Amino acid sequence: MVVDVTLPPLADWSARGEIIALAEGYAVHEKWMKSRPQDYGECFRDYISMGAFLSAADYVEAQRMRRDLCAAFDETMRKVDVLLCATSRSEAPSMETPTKVVNSFELPWFNSAFNVRGTPALAVCTGFTAAGLPLGMQLVGRPFEDATVLRAGHHYEKATPCATGGRRFLRSVSLVAQRRNGIGAPALATRIRLFDGLPC
Repeated sequence: MVVDVTLPPLADWSARGEIIALAEGYAVHEKWMKSRPQDYGECFRDYISMGAFLSAADYVEAQRMRRDLCAAFDETMRKVDVLLCATSRSEAPSMETPTKVVNSFELPWFNSAFNVRGTPALAVCTGFTAAGLPLGMQLVGRPFEDATVLRAGHHYEKATPCATGGRRFLRSVSLVAQRRNGIGAPALATRIRLFDGLPC
């Protein structure tokens, strides 16, 4: 059965996740950022430096809000086995495209909620642009239910022509996870018919 669900606004997840990541990241790297900043790549150095401007109050408030967001996520996941949502706003950039730090406060990442919650999420290919760049979707599960997410991805790739060279790797990881968790695939197969009709 396929149902629509709603999570708290993406901007809320992203803002709290960024504050937590920046504060914790800068705390880890502060010593070396001050003594040997030239050893860091420009993108990472510019990003993590923002953590120096956060206060303890910012961090504590972000953690408080994180608890509320996680509780809302867990309530939603009681109704479903796997979430299906977009991976990003557009196709993947080409290798030749220069990348800089993206301000995710203004343009939240689609995986923000799942990073903040600490829940398994798997990106799978759903097709390609005219230029041959991949498009994708995310499959998201409950905390520690990685095997369910990997099985869903495995069944999706088997049921569509979108599978790439990574299919063999995903299948092997999925089967290992099933064996370790003692979970069989048939029960899940009846719950992912939605994937059969996705355009590729």
